[in-house]
Amino acid sequence: MSNCSIMLSGILAHVADFDRLYINLDKEANDLAQVQQLVEACSKPAVPVPGELFAACYEGSLYRGMCIRAGQEDALIHFLDFGNTERVPLNQIFELPAGLLQTSPPLVRCCSLEGLLAIDEEAALDEITRLALEQPVTLRLSDSTDCGQAAIVVEDLLDKAGQSVSERLIELRLVRRYKPVRYGNQQAAGTA
Repeated sequence: MSNCSIMLSGILAHVADFDRLYINLDKEANDLAQVQQLVEACSKPAVPVPGELFAACYEGSLYRGMCIRAGQEDALIHFLDFGNTERVPLNQIFELPAGLLQTSPPLVRCCSLEGLLAIDEEAALDEITRLALEQPVTLRLSDSTDCGQAAIVVEDLLDKAGQSVSERLIELRLVRRYKPVRYGNQQAAGTA
């Protein structure tokens, strides 16, 4: 870990897998209510096309999503403001107002925990979900982290009590530390 860290706070919105976490940063949290008001007003049915954006229903509400794959009865939608991907019936997919993505980019950021290698990936995923899903979290970033990247590499994730989620996973022997070996823009697992 570096001596100089940047701390960001937010809400853990979705855990896709062990090293793909979606965080709604505090600075973006206020935008979510405004975006949701615009999306909830969508009522014009749409025919989903892979790669295009739509309003799609999830648990009774409409959210912004990108069509990954369209079928005869449903479509696979990646929800931009939460990070989850779900099958949605075609009759629950609607056109988005023009320009909504340009005026309000996705409200979650994909993050990955640096320097951890799963021993039991499923149990590690369950523990992260149990400890922090939909809870306030703090991200510890190195001072060299580029927050403009598509995914933010995180040195550590702290739960609402300020405890290290990484250390908890190590204590439970669900993960182990490794030293990332960098080759250009790629990263490979080394040994710690």
